[in-house]
Amino acid sequence: AEKARSEFFSNVSEDLRDPLLKIKELISSIDGDDDSRRAIAREIAKANHMLDLSLAQTGELELEARLVNLESIVRSEADRRHVSLEILDRIPLIYFDPGRLKEALELLISLSLDNACPVSLKLKVTRGTISLEIENTGSKLDYRLFLNDASYLLSERIMVMHQGTIIPSLGRITLSFSLPTFSSLSVKEKHGRLLLLGRDEGAFALYDEVVERDGVRNRKRLLDAD
Repeated sequence: AEKARSEFFSNVSEDLRDPLLKIKELISSIDGDDDSRRAIAREIAKANHMLDLSLAQTGELELEARLVNLESIVRSEADRRHVSLEILDRIPLIYFDPGRLKEALELLISLSLDNACPVSLKLKVTRGTISLEIENTGSKLDYRLFLNDASYLLSERIMVMHQGTIIPSLGRITLSFSLPTFSSLSVKEKHGRLLLLGRDEGAFALYDEVVERDGVRNRKRLLDAD
């Protein structure tokens, strides 16, 4: 029964995406005011998000994870939505699907802006993880009230599928991203600069590691993580 349910959602989702895309293309070619077109486009986007959520809940949502620049993606979204961004540390690369990352950020920022709550973003490294805080700068919106909201649920599933977490609270949502481990990368990606959490003489420590294409690894200990 579970297999049949999964296949049903997968097939329905794929069958609906093409008509939604065609409707979106038709709307862009129809004369009308910009506000009306944007409103219709938002409703189509919501329908697509609902399809993604149904796929995520049945384990059918496809991911194309790779090493991505989290800082660049967050900065781009902040500029696009005209929200302030504070970056407190040097942010390493993460292993994530860039399209899904943008989708989750867009949904969570919209959750605040749609409720007339301006937000600010704060990106930092804390105890071996990367944290992104989406915080109200005006009235304190209680994000715990949105635990059953489709936008929140899809963002949560996207984070969990990438071994991340999302914690809602009064006035703030905190997203935590796992640092990539060497074993989690594909052969083509096993070079470059990484921030790693490792064990040294029984204690955990944070390392800045450069891996050359020939496999030579140069590691510098930054700080103890205990």
